[in-house]
Amino acid sequence: MKKLIVSSVLAFITFSAQAAAFQVTSNEIKTGEQLTTSHVFSGFGCEGVIHRPH
Repeated sequence: MKKLIVSSVLAFITFSAQAAAFQVTSNEIKTGEQLTTSHVFSGFGCEGVIHRPH
């Protein structure tokens, strides 16, 4: 019974956790535009250059 209570409390804490809001801004990428291949990761089936936008 004690394990059930502890498990239930841990599950509740885990599922009720929320991430803080954050905002990403860039001078190179405008709102609504798609990333160019120069900003795409090169690996896991993706082909890009991995240039970090400013």
